[in-house]
Amino acid sequence: MYTFTRLSAALLLAALLATLAPFYDRLYDPDHHLRWIVPYFAAVGAAVGWTFLGGRQRAVLWSIYFALQALVLAGLGTAVLAAVRDIFVLGFRRRFREPLEAVLAIPDLVVTYLAAALDLRFLALAVAGGIAVGACTFWLDRWFERLQRGR
Repeated sequence: MYTFTRLSAALLLAALLATLAPFYDRLYDPDHHLRWIVPYFAAVGAAVGWTFLGGRQRAVLWSIYFALQALVLAGLGTAVLAAVRDIFVLGFRRRFREPLEAVLAIPDLVVTYLAAALDLRFLALAVAGGIAVGACTFWLDRWFERLQRGR
């Protein structure tokens, strides 16, 4: 039943990050709407949920701990993916003279994206959602195990 646990972890983490994306969008730039942020958050959340969170269900506290780690990993992954996207956009607009200058700008963009998420209300909402995702994936894993043993 690990596949169902991985699937439920991926869906729950993707749903949490898709819910957090509009709040982050308002924090990053209140004047401009980032249209690409919700699919990026959801896709990275699903990938991290499937690969990292889905197979690590031991006890409730460990599941919550791994869910919070998965949330941090998804945030870092989204920031890196968004920075690479911005490098291509800025490269097409001829903002960089050479490719090395564009590659060296990636860490600055990652820090810019991560700094916007350091709002206390946003972090509290993310931690509360991470705790809920961890507890739900643990209980779903136990339920899937009971279903498997019942056959």
